[in-house]
Amino acid sequence: MGKKADMPTERFGLAFCTANGKIYAIGGANKEMGQNDYVGLSIVEEYDPATDTWIRKADMPTARYALSAVSINGKIYAIGGRERSVDLDTLEEYDPETDKWTKKTDMPRARCIFGAAAVDGKIYALGGYNGIHLSNVDEYDTGLTDESAIEGK
Repeated sequence: MGKKADMPTERFGLAFCTANGKIYAIGGANKEMGQNDYVGLSIVEEYDPATDTWIRKADMPTARYALSAVSINGKIYAIGGRERSVDLDTLEEYDPETDKWTKKTDMPRARCIFGAAAVDGKIYALGGYNGIHLSNVDEYDTGLTDESAIEGK
C-alpha cells in the first residue's frame, strides 16, 4: 500500500467517524495553548478513500477536543469533549448530505477522553473524565424526540 493524502489540519485529540463510505476528522486541538488548557478546534474534514482527497466541511458549532463521535443511519454525532479547561456535555448531530449541524439535548454529564458506541439507534457514552474518573454509562436514543432521548445510568 502506498502513502495516502495527509490530513489538511495538524491536530490531536480529535474524533474520527465513518459515514456513507467517507471518513470524518472532527474537532481536536493544535499546539495553541489557552491560559489554562489547549484551545479546541471546530474543524471538520472529510476524507474520500476512493479519490484520496480531503474536503473541508461545515465547522462543528462547539469547538472542542477529547470528544467522541459515532455514526447512526448516515448521521454523525459529536459527543462531549473539552474546551480549554471545561469538560462538555454537548451533543451535536451532523448530516453529511446537507453539510449541516444540529444541536441536540446535552448528555446527562460532562465528560472527555471517553468511549462511545452506537447500537440499535442508541448512543452510549462510557467512562471518561470530568475532574474525576468516571464509570458511568449514558444513553441517547436517536429515535426519540430530543426531550425524551436521554437516560443516565
